[in-house]
Amino acid sequence: MNSREYLTEVLRYYRSSFDVSLPYSLGGRDYEALAEFHASTEKYILVRQFRLWSENTDEFVLFSLFEGGAPTLEDISALQASIREHMEPLFVRGGKEKLHDENHMYTYLTMALYCDTMPEENVIRAVKKTRFKKYYEHGMSGYSEGHIYLRCAENGRCWTNPDGREIKRLFKLVDRNLAKREKAQREQEQKTGSPIETGEKSPN
Repeated sequence: MNSREYLTEVLRYYRSSFDVSLPYSLGGRDYEALAEFHASTEKYILVRQFRLWSENTDEFVLFSLFEGGAPTLEDISALQASIREHMEPLFVRGGKEKLHDENHMYTYLTMALYCDTMPEENVIRAVKKTRFKKYYEHGMSGYSEGHIYLRCAENGRCWTNPDGREIKRLFKLVDRNLAKREKAQREQEQKTGSPIETGEKSPN
């Protein structure tokens, strides 16, 4: 399964709980997709007129493909800069100079990268060393956090920065679910003696 086919499966998973836009452009760069998720939790006393507290959490994921190859060190540097210079100002602060929102808990900003061939070691090191965390009003208005996830279709290996471990676990779950479905499909094909059409379309 190449990187585009795998991304198709990932986006199918994301559509169950995220709003997905295909394609998406930001900061002069084109992406295969944007997935966004917004949640709000509220606590009331006795009746809804007396709200005790409210928390808002958000997540934005930009998906990039490197078909027939792998990202370079320059690509990783540009994507790291995009988290700081484009994703955070737009998705967290809405273009404003500062964020003043006592209900904002956190926003996760993720770059999900898919390549067909093994990336160079300096690229993997750059992914692992990615750091971005920004607090608003000394933490009173929450924080934003940057993640980078890189997966190689050639061998199924994946890498992420320390703050991105959660999304790595999520994609591992996608891998397991995909493997189960492929196994079930092979078993069904063996019974029927003909291939089964999945009906899946590419993200473009």
